[in-house]
Amino acid sequence: MWLNKNKLTSLKGLEHNFRIKHLYVQENKIKSIDGIFEILKHIESLVIYDNELRDLDKILKNIKVLTSLKTLDLFDNPAAH
Repeated sequence: MWLNKNKLTSLKGLEHNFRIKHLYVQENKIKSIDGIFEILKHIESLVIYDNELRDLDKILKNIKVLTSLKTLDLFDNPAAH
């Protein structure tokens, strides 16, 4: 699913798409990914660069349920600095 450059502030609303395997949400304004991956747990690729994610520990806690994750891109988020 490609949701790039849409000024999204969260991933809420994707819960009904629980079989998503590849999620591209770069260049948005996402500040939090809390709780969404408990539902979207089949994600293999998560490209979420150039957003507003700040707390790396919190991000890692949220993505640890993604047991199929092969690709993660957090580049150009405050948490990546």
